[in-house]
Amino acid sequence: MLAGILLAASLHAAEPPQARQPWTTSRIVGSPEPPKPFRVVRAFPQIKFDHPVALVSAPGTDRLFVVEQGGKLFSFPQEPSAAKADLLIDLRQGLKSLALNPNAKDVGDVYGLAFHPQFAQNRYCYICYVLNSKNGQPLPDGTRVSRFTVTATDPPRCDPDSEQVIITFLGGGHNGGCLAFGPDGKLYISTGDAASPNPPDPLSTGQNLDDLLSCVLRIDVDRPDPGRPYGIPTDNPFVKHANARGEIWAVGFRNPWKMSFDRRAGDLWVGDV
Repeated sequence: MLAGILLAASLHAAEPPQARQPWTTSRIVGSPEPPKPFRVVRAFPQIKFDHPVALVSAPGTDRLFVVEQGGKLFSFPQEPSAAKADLLIDLRQGLKSLALNPNAKDVGDVYGLAFHPQFAQNRYCYICYVLNSKNGQPLPDGTRVSRFTVTATDPPRCDPDSEQVIITFLGGGHNGGCLAFGPDGKLYISTGDAASPNPPDPLSTGQNLDDLLSCVLRIDVDRPDPGRPYGIPTDNPFVKHANARGEIWAVGFRNPWKMSFDRRAGDLWVGDV
């Protein structure tokens, strides 16, 4: 039997190869999905950034604002022909609020930027950044959301001396740090589990309501409560829960890296790492 198989294989191998007919009738255009009906191009080909992590607009302006993770924020005209970006602020230079924390060494990563809905009138913007500690350990108040005042000049500049620290929480590996104003005028802040990826959630904070981590927070920056620079909206879901932080709007995240409001429906979409 084995000899017969080998003989058949030998005879088959001796046959001349057949010319392959091209397959021209296939309707397959992609697998498993067809290609997208668009192509990616550089919207602003003359401008380059170093590790940009956020791109936002400001009400009443024709400029776009970019956050670099390393600490610099820029703005530029919303035109394809824009030739350069103008420095808005360098958080690693001249930030006097470092003195508020004697254990802080300098500014680390910067994650979020949002402009007040009434920016054209009050010139307020809000920035989320992380402080590096002197001993290398995470600071209990190492992640900050601060309010700054932006000049009405062209190009605009952000005054570092105008900083008011609004809210802080534990700094760490997963910091979240995305900022967005909702249709209700409240400021929404994403927070991570303040730790590295492995092991997952080592602080066991993902389901806790007694801290501000692994959450989306919702605060009122226009109507502060006594003793703090922001207010807690009375319709937040955990306001009346014992031992829960009233600032929490949603809980159970790992590192909600980006979020955005649907302009038509008003829903908040969150991208969690």
